[in-house]
Amino acid sequence: MLLIAGFFLTSAALAQESNTGYISAREFSDSQGIAYQWFPMQRMLVLTKGSRIMRLVVDRSQAVVDNQVFQLPSPPKIEDGQVMVPARTMIQVFGGSSNQAPPPPLPPTNSRATEPSPPTTVLVDPPPQVQEKDPAQPSADSASEESGAILVTARHSTREDQTRVVLEFDGSVSFTSETPGQNKFKLRVSGCKNLIPTKRSNPVGRDIKAVSYNSGQNRKGLVLSFELPEGGKTPTIETVSNPFRIVLTFSPPPGALVSSSTTQIASGSIPPPKLLSQVASKPAILATTAQTTVPSLASSPAKVVSEPTFDVPLASLSRPIFQGRAVIVDAGHGGVDKGATAEGLPPEKEITLAIAIELHRTLKKLGFNSYLVRSGDTEISPGRRQAIINKAGGDLFISIHVGASADDSQEGAACFWYDPHGISMEVESGGKLSPQLVFNEWVQNTRFDLARFLAQKVRERLSQHLELRDRGTMGLPLLPLQFLVYPAIIAEVGMLSNPEEGPKIASKSFQEAAARAIANGIVDFFNGIRLNP
Repeated sequence: MLLIAGFFLTSAALAQESNTGYISAREFSDSQGIAYQWFPMQRMLVLTKGSRIMRLVVDRSQAVVDNQVFQLPSPPKIEDGQVMVPARTMIQVFGGSSNQAPPPPLPPTNSRATEPSPPTTVLVDPPPQVQEKDPAQPSADSASEESGAILVTARHSTREDQTRVVLEFDGSVSFTSETPGQNKFKLRVSGCKNLIPTKRSNPVGRDIKAVSYNSGQNRKGLVLSFELPEGGKTPTIETVSNPFRIVLTFSPPPGALVSSSTTQIASGSIPPPKLLSQVASKPAILATTAQTTVPSLASSPAKVVSEPTFDVPLASLSRPIFQGRAVIVDAGHGGVDKGATAEGLPPEKEITLAIAIELHRTLKKLGFNSYLVRSGDTEISPGRRQAIINKAGGDLFISIHVGASADDSQEGAACFWYDPHGISMEVESGGKLSPQLVFNEWVQNTRFDLARFLAQKVRERLSQHLELRDRGTMGLPLLPLQFLVYPAIIAEVGMLSNPEEGPKIASKSFQEAAARAIANGIVDFFNGIRLNP
């Protein structure tokens, strides 16, 4: 079946080339099992099949194939939202059928084709990735000879009370655990056929000092060795089916504090987006005319407190040139991810949604275009969130969160922007595109200075209007802000864990005031910047 599909595509591609010379890179990739990655800010397309990798940039006649310069007969271009590439070149580099081994790249040649002038920028939706095969994994033929499962993903999440490591397999495995020494923990997995998963994140942080992947005795199975901080506890282990997952939950060591539910430090690898079919079918981005309803907090147990009052007059946009600019608003967490919690109070996901919806309305009153990432209690994966935000084509991005800490005396508002300094992405890439290269190109094309200025303005307004302690503006390598292509910040409107501030944050009047304060900070940002002539 694959042979027939591959032959049909080759014939169709050559026929199309005779008319236009181009073929849709996405359609070709989907048919040939090629992993497709689109980076809109750099207008760069990365195609991967096995150990072969090709990097193309729109309007450039030179590509890179396996780290060698490759001259294209004509540059890639964008038509009707699709990246179009020379058909014959794609077939030469990747072959014409799914089971055909890719040929070696052609040597660079001088092309007389003139490059066209840059077209009008068109926002292209990052397409779903095709699951690429890890070179360390056995082929389909050897899989039939050797029973076992493949470790597909190793991911983690960190909250104020735990760090959770999830190992996802494409079949069932067995495992044992041991503690070979103080602050040491090992998980031995039998029946695992690979060491390094295709997708993984680095859980090293507060609850885990180090982790390594090794093979077991006689190079069989998988052994994960964890080094825990002083006083660290052995994790709890549970399994989940469909797909089979091993879930390790690590508790913070004694005395560890977490000042924010959002400060997840970027790992040494780039977590790619999940397939679109794996996320909720409910649309995540709303049209500006969509009807939205503030979630009722009455169903959640709430502490009986007097409703605070706030006077937050709206600021005026003094520069009409910025009228109609688009602001993307994201309510942190959602669905099964409740975010920060405190006894007797609604969870963070409800509070952030109420503030986000009010901010959406307020921005429209002020003359901005505003879009919500979620309008209900919807779970959105980090990769899907990133794709939604970048696709929206806004001018600013605001992610709303509420902080929490094991130290309930912590209080106040803070704003965060992405600081890339000191971040290294150099990890084992199996001969594929270096994550460091992609990261460097993103850093070079992103205005972190504008994000920092926005964070300062929003933080000033939160402290001023809500009478909160000013916890400052901080640049951190936060995952929710990584690889976003326009100025982006996280606004943390207070600490839910504080016994006085928590009930205040849960009140409707505070949530409305917080939305107006953030809106005023956005106005201050546009009033304070200057456009180059």
